[in-house]
Amino acid sequence: MSSFNNFRSTISHQQIQLDTSDQQESVISILQTHGKESIKVTRDVLESIRRTDLVQRMSSSSASTEMLLGKRSDLIHEVATMAAVKDVLLETLQDLNETEFIELKLLLQFANFQRNIPLISWDELDDTNRTRVVDHLVNKCGKLSVEVIREVLLDLNRTDLALVLPETSSASKEKLCVELNSAFLQKVEKLEFVTELLLETLEELDEGEIGKFQTITQNKIDHQSEYIPMWETKLINVRYIVVVFVLTYFHQSVEKTTDVLKQMKKHDLIAKLSARSSGPKEKPSAGPHRSALIHNVAMMAAVRQQLLETLDKLTQEEFSKVKRNLSDFSPRLEFTTQTAEVVDEMMETFGQQSVKMIKDLLIEINRKDLAENLQDTEETSTSVDSVDCGSVEQDSSSWTKVDPELDGTSPDEDPTYSLQSAAGHFECSVSGLRWVCREKVGFRYRFCSWVGHMERMESRGYRPAGPLLDISVLTGKVMEVQLPHWVCTDDVPELLKNFAVLHVGDCGDVLEKATRVTKTHVGLTEPVFSLLGALRNLFFSPRIICNTLIYYQPKTSYLKMHVYLIPPDPALKQSVHRRESSKGYEEIMKPRPDKPLKMDRGFSLQATVETARIQPPVPFGLEGPHTQANISL
Repeated sequence: MSSFNNFRSTISHQQIQLDTSDQQESVISILQTHGKESIKVTRDVLESIRRTDLVQRMSSSSASTEMLLGKRSDLIHEVATMAAVKDVLLETLQDLNETEFIELKLLLQFANFQRNIPLISWDELDDTNRTRVVDHLVNKCGKLSVEVIREVLLDLNRTDLALVLPETSSASKEKLCVELNSAFLQKVEKLEFVTELLLETLEELDEGEIGKFQTITQNKIDHQSEYIPMWETKLINVRYIVVVFVLTYFHQSVEKTTDVLKQMKKHDLIAKLSARSSGPKEKPSAGPHRSALIHNVAMMAAVRQQLLETLDKLTQEEFSKVKRNLSDFSPRLEFTTQTAEVVDEMMETFGQQSVKMIKDLLIEINRKDLAENLQDTEETSTSVDSVDCGSVEQDSSSWTKVDPELDGTSPDEDPTYSLQSAAGHFECSVSGLRWVCREKVGFRYRFCSWVGHMERMESRGYRPAGPLLDISVLTGKVMEVQLPHWVCTDDVPELLKNFAVLHVGDCGDVLEKATRVTKTHVGLTEPVFSLLGALRNLFFSPRIICNTLIYYQPKTSYLKMHVYLIPPDPALKQSVHRRESSKGYEEIMKPRPDKPLKMDRGFSLQATVETARIQPPVPFGLEGPHTQANISL
């Protein structure tokens, strides 16, 4: 251990402070700080402390990786992956000139908005340091950052850099399409025209005039929206000005711009602006780079405008109901008083999905008239060469049950199951997992905890609807997989729109559209396997199937029981059982509740003996991963 202490002391000069004596945690700290340079840094330190034997072992790349990472636990692998993501993104951003870098930061907000990823505040994006911008991006998007940057690079017409970035696991299997009604499309096209007109006009201003334009307007625009940039003195950019105006004033942006130009006495630009705005409104004919910005600004502005117009038609009582329900998704909404604050908070947190969430809420408060006018603008993904996509069917009995083999594991490890089948339709007797194949297949799976994923899913408007499964195909190809869920579908309208599948791949979280939903399963065709789990829209509080777990402590003078009410999640049950067993408690086998129970509601637990004490004494429900009550008799 003295050698390791010497190593810790020496590496502190490399701006790495190893505050732990745990060697695995020390490896993680090195990876987080130096990424792909970690091996070189480690070799240099070993040479300085004269451990040439270890330096020699690091001479080959394979030995270096093995030596540095050891057995590579899941945590180390995750840190190494994220370090690699940051390295790739930073190298890519270094190849952009300053103008492209400023444009990239602007387009990042639109990419996140369209993917329903929480937006990055403009205070963070205003940073000129590329390393910190990458850190902010990865904190918001995780490994999905690679796909977000690729999309922005394509918008910037930097295809050379986009092609260097690694592909996501599902990118080749999906194509995106947007179905919009004609009224909304007309609104977007008009805002595209306004955006293009302002860009053409204001780009004739020199740097000093742009600064004067900003000085005149910066005190007139009063808002706190994190997705509408507010310029600082160091940021003089026509693109940002146009974004602020179009997202704030919509179709009145031309009038507001004219007012500022009058104060600047730019009569030549006023004349051009007036002539162009009164002429035929043609769609933008700019190149792909500029057209992407114009379209993205117009799309976001159209969404914001329609939400503001819709909520402004509510009575005060109706608005209070909407705000109260939305505060379950974003607590900050509880303190808002203006419709603009509600709209901005939803758009900042949930992106385009905020339209769907507010639309569903309007139906719940009996304002279907307003809901019908809202255009759901989310991109929908359809599988290429998929069969029977979008169908909703009832369960059938045409599935052949298969018993899995349990791989040898210790009591402290989560069990892994192996399965094999010929061609046909099959269902695992343990997990309820279903699959369709045209050839012999072999795969293994294990149940995983939702802990660590639930918060990210809720930030994107979803909650778990079934167990999370880590699936690996060993041989053959699966044409369709159906993941079990525990939701009572009678309570969920428009099943396909309100169910999704979480796919955790090498490049982060991907929410895939379900291709079919049955009473018990959510299906995907042509699946890519990794961590998969069924999700449902968190706006609804449906009834779900529940299990009751009861544990008691034997050989005591009184009966003390722990009671849990949980969804039928094997990983959660394993976690509860492991914890209770470690405390000496034993399970009492009892049947589940005889009917599905409503989520986010309270339930009473009663004892027939007068001397019994129940903790907590108040009704309890499904809060967090499970609910527990202690009963003493």
